[in-house]
Amino acid sequence: MDPKELKYVVGLDIGITSVGWATLLLDSQDEPVRILDLNSRIFDKAEVPKTGASLAAPRRMARGVRRRLRRRKFRLHRVRQYILRHHILDKAGLECLYKPKMDIDIFALRTAGLDRLLEPEEWARILLYMAKHRGFKSNRKSTAVAGGDDGIMLKAIQQNKEVLSKYRSVGEMFDKDEKFSDHKRNKGGSYEFTVARSMLVDEIKLLFEKQRDFGLAFAEKDAEEEYIELFSAQRNFDEGPGGDSPYGGNQIEKMIGLCTFEGKNGEKRAPKASYAFMATNLWQKINQIRIIEKGTERPLTAEEAGKIDEKAWKKEAMTYKDIRSEISLGDEASFKGLPYKWTETDKEETESKAKFSWVKEYHTLRKVLDKVEKNRILQLSHDDIDNIAYIFSVYKNDDKIREALEGTHLDSKDIDVLIENLGTFSKFGHLSLKACYNILPYLEQGMVYSDACTAAGYDFRKSAQGSIADIPNPVVKRAISQTMKVLKAIKQKYGCPPVEIHIEMARELAKSFDERQKMAKSIEENQSHNERIKERLQKEFNVPYPSGQDIVKLKLYEEQNETCAYSQKHMDAHRLFHEDNYAEVDHIIPYSRSFDDTYNNKVLVLTAENRQKGNRTPMEYLSGDEARKKQFVAWVKSDIKKPRKRENLLREKFTTDAENDWKIRHLQDTQYISRFMLNYLQNNYELTPGNTDRKRRIIPVNGAVTAYVRKRLGISKIRENGDLHHAVDAAVIAAVTQGVVNSVSKYSKRHELQYHVDEHGNCVDLVTGELMGDAFKENHKIKGFPEPWPQFRAELEARVSENAAEAIRILKLPTYSPDEEIKTPFVSRMVRHKTTGQAHEDTVRGKSNVADNVYVKKVALTELKLKDGEIEGYYNPSSDRLLYEALKKRLEQFGGKGKDAFKEPFHKPKSDGSPGPIVKKCKVLDKINLAVQVHGGKGITKNAGGSMVRVDVFKVKKSNGGHQYYLVPIYVADTVKERLPNRAVMAHKEYDEWKIVDDKDFVFSLYPNDLLFIGGKEIKLNGTGGDTLHQGIMVQNVYLYYRGLNIAVGTISVEDHDSKYIQESLGVGRVPVLEKYEVSVLGDLIKAQYRPRETFKHKAQRTKDQVNV
Repeated sequence: MDPKELKYVVGLDIGITSVGWATLLLDSQDEPVRILDLNSRIFDKAEVPKTGASLAAPRRMARGVRRRLRRRKFRLHRVRQYILRHHILDKAGLECLYKPKMDIDIFALRTAGLDRLLEPEEWARILLYMAKHRGFKSNRKSTAVAGGDDGIMLKAIQQNKEVLSKYRSVGEMFDKDEKFSDHKRNKGGSYEFTVARSMLVDEIKLLFEKQRDFGLAFAEKDAEEEYIELFSAQRNFDEGPGGDSPYGGNQIEKMIGLCTFEGKNGEKRAPKASYAFMATNLWQKINQIRIIEKGTERPLTAEEAGKIDEKAWKKEAMTYKDIRSEISLGDEASFKGLPYKWTETDKEETESKAKFSWVKEYHTLRKVLDKVEKNRILQLSHDDIDNIAYIFSVYKNDDKIREALEGTHLDSKDIDVLIENLGTFSKFGHLSLKACYNILPYLEQGMVYSDACTAAGYDFRKSAQGSIADIPNPVVKRAISQTMKVLKAIKQKYGCPPVEIHIEMARELAKSFDERQKMAKSIEENQSHNERIKERLQKEFNVPYPSGQDIVKLKLYEEQNETCAYSQKHMDAHRLFHEDNYAEVDHIIPYSRSFDDTYNNKVLVLTAENRQKGNRTPMEYLSGDEARKKQFVAWVKSDIKKPRKRENLLREKFTTDAENDWKIRHLQDTQYISRFMLNYLQNNYELTPGNTDRKRRIIPVNGAVTAYVRKRLGISKIRENGDLHHAVDAAVIAAVTQGVVNSVSKYSKRHELQYHVDEHGNCVDLVTGELMGDAFKENHKIKGFPEPWPQFRAELEARVSENAAEAIRILKLPTYSPDEEIKTPFVSRMVRHKTTGQAHEDTVRGKSNVADNVYVKKVALTELKLKDGEIEGYYNPSSDRLLYEALKKRLEQFGGKGKDAFKEPFHKPKSDGSPGPIVKKCKVLDKINLAVQVHGGKGITKNAGGSMVRVDVFKVKKSNGGHQYYLVPIYVADTVKERLPNRAVMAHKEYDEWKIVDDKDFVFSLYPNDLLFIGGKEIKLNGTGGDTLHQGIMVQNVYLYYRGLNIAVGTISVEDHDSKYIQESLGVGRVPVLEKYEVSVLGDLIKAQYRPRETFKHKAQRTKDQVNV
């Protein structure tokens, strides 16, 4: 087909790790008539899977560690220069300062320094130790304002100050107090042994003073001041690192985003603690309040809104009970959205618990300024509050905060109180101060936010986030980036852009990691609950194959206390599940008028009642019978616990405007991320003109609508166990055009009115009273839920079947030509080409002189065991033969079992045979396979988990004319070496025994999610889950995605394209054919061209320690 004549719609199902897409051909009315193509694009989640942490977090932490180590190293260098400059020691003396080891420990030495003259070596040791361990210094001095770990440490410091009052110095306290007798350093996340840097400065001053009195030549006053300056030197947090570092300067200030509306003018976003943002936010919430009186909802009057605004700035813990009192609301009225239980005392209890506090930061500031003068905040201007909010949001250091505050109009007393008592703020809004003040007057007039923005001259639909790079959430950023790649590829495939784009975005995209975890847990619990209900239906109600509708019926039956919602008659459980026309699940607000298929819009009713209700709401249905209506209202208030369902049941008026609002709400997705995607495409993606004058061409579809269509057409079961279900969903999303929506609405209305026919056979609309006409009457005869086009479901199922071409041929669809090439979709995966990351584990071990991959470590005595009459792996027994023999003797007494031998404390024997100090650990040798050399070869460590970058595959010819494949793992640590490793994995062997391969035999590199073709070997694949999957299948000549390499056994793990089948341990050494393929974004397969083995020369100049450790 000529690209200029091709008119098609794209459906996109966007999740956090997937983009399902489908293209449908459009007819002359821009309605879909067939599937052109569909597939799924899968990618990794842009976060740490187990914790949800940013993928950049390890790099950021490693960078901070390197920076701290570099600064400490430089500080110690300066102290060593100080020691040499003041002739405390010469260079040779400094180098051998710790050889031999002194008998007295550093804390006892610091105590001794207060009572006697120290030797130069002792003085040098103290100066170096103090420079290494400087104590804690918070950016905020007050414990009242320091948060997080800072606050915990400051409290510990306060406790240790009380202990210190009994001693002359910190060193003496550590040396002599019982609290520090076991150990002196913090362990296991505890901060109880933390001391302040100022406490150590006091000790240094005292030591210098005492040593001057004892006559130490190196303790003069000038030397003391110079050392304290070295000891105390610390770069201001708000200044960041020095030099040309990209992280220099105030990072918070740099990261403040541009205003949604004024960003083009360079206006930055306002702190959430600013008066402008708080007031804007407060008025948005006030204008969203809806009062329900006699089943009708209304907004607040201008007077009521003004009273709530005034109250909010005066009362911190404001509740809906306060609002009721403030605006003198009648007893019959209620607030929309509150979870009332409708008991006699519930209204007051519910409203007392429901908080309405949107100016929390204002009250925090108010209470602090009250320490200056009661209601001092009322004397400040809005600009003053905005300035305070900005300063305490951007700066984290007392000195910088004071400097900034002194540039305002605040009094010195205000500044002192703020620094001493006000914690820092942390968040920024999406609007600038300028935009807030422009919008605020219109909000105060009662306008909703969108109208206020328009009145202020802003386009509410547009955002300053003009590019994907501006999105702060990396998970969302990757999902949208992959979506744009799919759209670009589709455009290239067809030679023109689509006429329409329909988007459905997963709810999880707008959620944080914790919120997603809660959602997953809730879904899992609901599934478990449904499984239990299935079992009950089978055992208690004799339903052999329970359906989803059966589960809903039982849930509603028990929630409604076995009562019909509309008649309050008791329902019989047996008849409920064994008589088709006994009872039905009904939409409270008819689906034809609401498009609401949620659980909160469903009740269980007797079929006769449902037929009488028709397309009316319950209150419209019962409006002609006051007695029944009164009984119904009483039943709802006493038996229905869910507030939203209760509101639906008691809704007295459902006007045309309300009906339209409900339809729009349930048809369109209004979450932030969907709006961003809509705006981004509207501004950056040009569409092909359609055949009609339809205005809306990019549509964010609400998932509830597509879920309803899938359910009614039975599409949910198609490819449900694999990744192709995203493509199936995308086809439905693309098919939900306005014409399809209208068809569904008419079908629902026909279904609701099927028993309301006058004597002439005409259907009557029970809401408007109008006759539906001949066309409606004719359509009324049509059975079944309307498909987007004839045989849509069958075509969709055929297109994702294992042999799509044959399945389509069997259907004989008129929209397909006989010679048309139809491909079965092959799921595309994003290859993980990342070569950076943590190169090795954090713990660096001292290398032994035994071998390059052998190191010394300390282990608990309980881990010791005997081997061939000696302690296995014990390091250098000759260094302390007495201790070694004593340990071995104890092990022999307990049959070589360390856990039994050292249950009780073990004392190191003295030369005279008497017990010495308790020994808890000893040194043993251990081995690391594939050890990473660090610190110039002085230390070794292990490759970090997940640090394998790729696997290089070699094809080596054998003497018999055959060949064998060998796999060489490449780790992050290897990327900084001048030469790549050439040892191939040999199962169950040490690294030194691995086979050495030659670069001339290299064939290709495998990164995670690269595609392999494995030919000539039968392979068993195991099902990944789902009760519709086989336990396993045997395949041959198959395409499989590479997942990883197990170096212990020399096998790879692979999975099929659809993630339905997997093989965790596949040996490929002797397979006849092993080839690499590339997969395009849309799922086209291309055999990979040969490329020479890729090195990492661009990184080779960096040392191993500079990789993200």
